[in-house]
Amino acid sequence: MTNIAARRTLLTGAALAVAGVLIAGCTSQSSSSSASAQRTSAASAAQSPPTSPAAGATTPAGSAPTRSGGSSSAPAASTPSSGGSSSDESVPGVIDCSKSLSQLDVRPTSLLLVCSDGTAGLQHLTWSHWGHNITTGSPGQTVPSATATGTGEFFLNECNPNCAQGHDQTYPVQVTLSVVYSSPYGGTYFGQASLTWEGNRPPAGTKSTYILPDPSRL
Repeated sequence: MTNIAARRTLLTGAALAVAGVLIAGCTSQSSSSSASAQRTSAASAAQSPPTSPAAGATTPAGSAPTRSGGSSSAPAASTPSSGGSSSDESVPGVIDCSKSLSQLDVRPTSLLLVCSDGTAGLQHLTWSHWGHNITTGSPGQTVPSATATGTGEFFLNECNPNCAQGHDQTYPVQVTLSVVYSSPYGGTYFGQASLTWEGNRPPAGTKSTYILPDPSRL
């Protein structure tokens, strides 16, 4: 009996030792599997690309959206329109009665000042200025205004022994046209020529201001 009890004790001790070894092995394998799983998860997280923002995300304030294929250009600034002007773009003319009694000329090279007998006039004219009309006056009573300036020669028949047999004398002169009128036939015209002598002067008493013909009375 004693031998049988001793064998049972030995078998029980061996069984317990084997069970202890098995339990330790399972515990070690479970710990190893858990650590391996954690390492695999960490490696996958490190290799995964960052998640892009969801479509339709709000653009941060202050940043401008860009179009695909290139950036959008800023709209061109509109050019302001020019303001109104009181200037009348029409140009006054002048009657040269040696050519026509109704045709208004602009920048003529000659101008007869005495239409009745042709004894005084201007020739070889060159104009440095021929102004556009500028409207002046109150509404409903506007008056065109302009000037023209040039240089040339003033010729004057000495009428000796008479105007038919006399000869022209010439004098350098500066010419200013002024006093603009509106013609009932259309257009505007200068009504006065003022002369300034330059150098040699004509005889005393020679007029320096002439009233130019009015096409409305011709």
